[in-house]
Amino acid sequence: MERSKTRTLTDERKLADGLPDARKASAVLVTGSFKLERGKGLDAIAVEIQCRSGGKVILERKAEGSLHYPSVIARKLAKEIADGLPGGAAKS
Repeated sequence: MERSKTRTLTDERKLADGLPDARKASAVLVTGSFKLERGKGLDAIAVEIQCRSGGKVILERKAEGSLHYPSVIARKLAKEIADGLPGGAAKS
């Protein structure tokens, strides 16, 4: 099952290839990985993401949480990406 989901991520990378030049500058590829943190608890997980633009890593973040609440981790990382990228969400 995990291998089939990897195909989807690989296909997403091709999406930026068809963008007009004016949009390519703003395209960001988000990749990442997760690791079970058994030493911290049976349901502990750490997620690391990298944002790349023009082939260079422009933002790296890590979030930890519970396997039972993946949406909390996803929401936290989405906010950090939006706040950390140029032209992202306004800081409050």
